[in-house]
Amino acid sequence: MSETDSDTPAVIEDESETKNSRNVSPRELGKAVRRTVLASAIFATCTAGALIAWTLNGSGAAKTHEKAGLASSASAVSSKPGTANPSLPFTYALTYMPDASQCEGWVFPGKQPSDMPSPPVGGLTSEWAHSHGGIDDVTTRLKIVLQGATQADVELSNLRVVDVRKQKPVAGTDVKLSTQCGGVIEDRVFQVALGTLTPQIRLVTDKGDGTPSVGDVPVSFKTADNDPEVWIIEASDSLAIGKPNTSCGCTATWRLAVDWSYKGESKTLIIDDHGRPFQTGGSGTATLLELNGSWSRFS
Repeated sequence: MSETDSDTPAVIEDESETKNSRNVSPRELGKAVRRTVLASAIFATCTAGALIAWTLNGSGAAKTHEKAGLASSASAVSSKPGTANPSLPFTYALTYMPDASQCEGWVFPGKQPSDMPSPPVGGLTSEWAHSHGGIDDVTTRLKIVLQGATQADVELSNLRVVDVRKQKPVAGTDVKLSTQCGGVIEDRVFQVALGTLTPQIRLVTDKGDGTPSVGDVPVSFKTADNDPEVWIIEASDSLAIGKPNTSCGCTATWRLAVDWSYKGESKTLIIDDHGRPFQTGGSGTATLLELNGSWSRFS
């Protein structure tokens, strides 16, 4: 803001007083000075009061949203691990992890194969796909790393899915990382069944023989500067954990929420993608594979 745009009111001289200023007595001049000082003090007090009220209202609103778990005032981003947020007693970072062995990829709603941009140099990534309107096809796979900023423990609890919305998918072109499906079970995965009426998070582990064991998510976790917490999130529109597979045949948008406590302070962190919800599910009418920097039609 330039000096001419300042909130300080411009001094407007009274023309009659200016003409007679040379004949004003010292006593009258003193009164005029006192009136000017008093007016300035009143203006400053009102301005400060308005600023304090705005600040209190702003912080109060933010606190309400955090508790309600509906706003993303501290959204996670795909950034370098250990990204610091001064309002949090821990660092956290989010990375997309599409799995080629699970035939994962993206759907580009409303696009024909001829409409697709050229594959990026260096290989396909979620960031590239999302920047061109792609939606995670069937599964969204995330890695979230949380690490305390000090030796004191931060307690993390009640990891959950919030702000879920489902809509009919728009048909488009499907881009796959691979068509050879298989893969192995991760040591510990938090699975989200987006196809169910009320998506819940369940903990899936490997029994040791390659078969999954499904259980409840632990009540709480703890992290400190020497003890990071790593979560692998696998959200699918066609997954119903512990039940026959159920697909909603939809595109689901959703966010994650987790409560944290540190030295008597408790708040809720909303995790999403740069302030936008995650998007999962789609409807592909044609499938493309990237081959030597070009698209190859698979189906």
